[in-house]
Amino acid sequence: MKIQVGVDGADRLLSVVVTSGQRNDGAVLREVIDDVRVPRVGDGRPRANPNAVLTDRAYPTKATREYLRARGTRTVIPEKINQVTARKKKDSVGGRPPGFDAEVYKGRDIVERAVSKIKQWRWCRPWSLPGRHL
Repeated sequence: MKIQVGVDGADRLLSVVVTSGQRNDGAVLREVIDDVRVPRVGDGRPRANPNAVLTDRAYPTKATREYLRARGTRTVIPEKINQVTARKKKDSVGGRPPGFDAEVYKGRDIVERAVSKIKQWRWCRPWSLPGRHL
């Protein structure tokens, strides 16, 4: 089982999608983004479009970038090494690399901290207790 989460800059969960372990991370990104609802202070419908999406190397597909671009969302996704080499092999036909802001990407540790908090609250398995050997 995998947990895909969307968090804000203050380490608060905005959306949670639970999937089977073998499911592709990139296929779930749309569900995670579509589940984001941030209530407004006062009147108005909840905000559903994030300013930016910071993800790891599991999500850098062309479809993901196009989906986020169509929503007006900034993407901060590093390229996979094999994508970089394939683009460079094509020389000038391979196009330019997608924009990547390394300084903004440093904020992705917020997601890792949110996942760690979730893991701290998981139920205790009897076989994992100290001193218990099966």
